Amino acid sequence: MRLVLVGAGHSHLMVLQYFSQKPIAGLQLTVISHSNYIPYSGMIPGLIAGHYSWQQCHIHLANLCHRAQAKLIIGDIDYIDSAEHSVSGPGIPPIAYDWLSLNTGSKNQLDAIAGASDQGLASKPIEQFLPAWQQKITEIQHCRNSYKIAVVGGGAASVELLLAIQQRLQTLPKQATISLSLVTAAKNPLPQYNPANSQLIKKELQRHTIKLYVNSCASKAHHYGLDLADGSSIAANCVIWATQAGGPLWLKNTTVNCDEQGFVHVNQFLQSSSHPNVFAAGDMIHFSEQALPKSGVYAVRTGQALAKNLHRVIRNKALTPYQPQRYFLNILSLGNKRALAQWGIFSAAGSWVWYWKSWLDRRFVNKLNKKD
Repeated sequence: MRLVLVGAGHSHLMVLQYFSQKPIAGLQLTVISHSNYIPYSGMIPGLIAGHYSWQQCHIHLANLCHRAQAKLIIGDIDYIDSAEHSVSGPGIPPIAYDWLSLNTGSKNQLDAIAGASDQGLASKPIEQFLPAWQQKITEIQHCRNSYKIAVVGGGAASVELLLAIQQRLQTLPKQATISLSLVTAAKNPLPQYNPANSQLIKKELQRHTIKLYVNSCASKAHHYGLDLADGSSIAANCVIWATQAGGPLWLKNTTVNCDEQGFVHVNQFLQSSSHPNVFAAGDMIHFSEQALPKSGVYAVRTGQALAKNLHRVIRNKALTPYQPQRYFLNILSLGNKRALAQWGIFSAAGSWVWYWKSWLDRRFVNKLNKKD
């Protein structure tokens, strides 16, 4: 029996943890990841803001694989041969599987904005953003004039990122005058939150003198900033894309059924609608039963359900449907060791929320990083 996990997103981390506790005799478990150190999304805003070290925010994949008795291969997969039941990639010869699971995460969709792929920094995948942002910090510190940063998005990820950047820049020795802005096509930031919290974020941006552009759809990116669909422009030395995400482009060259955004279409068992021996979870899926938020919380929850179903299918047991929770706790970092929590119609904000979130996040990472 051969189970291959492609990617080491949060869902697959849950699978590895589950199989470390409930191993299956005779199973050959293989993990293919482009890195041995996996960033935990919940702590990345804190890392960018300067509250955490790099080590505190990353999971040591090799250690987790060792506990799960899994073979780790560092590299990228870009092809699935469904007929031969194998996967391969640059420098990776075909690896056969009986069961395959996909959890490689998502990336910002930039095709609709002219020049966006060549200008600015994409916030996803985060592994590529972090080193690129460090280079920008060096550039800012050497700048002697004004320096403008525009974050394009409007959802929770863009707000967290922008406020984390604002916090970090306050602590840097610099000579430039820095200005920040948030550019969103929506009427308000955080359109998925309740109106009161959307207004709270507006006030938070104003408090930090961050300019907010609403109803502003970016149409073109260039060396000097952004052009908007209404014909106006926004000057920026650095544009950061925190826009809607899509699935991995290489999946379009496979026979695995995906939606228009490139997300793997899965049924209630997190099983591919086109290939019964292929599963997927996390940010890269289109769940047939209902739309799921692209968040770390749901990636972990779907990962827990995925682990159980992979464990069951290998043992020829009936699969159990994944039932998303009606409400989930959503905690958004506000940069300065304060946070906003929302659960259904209930919400709270303050420093205590941040410390509570920090305790939960550090406990999660430490649990995955524990050694035998």
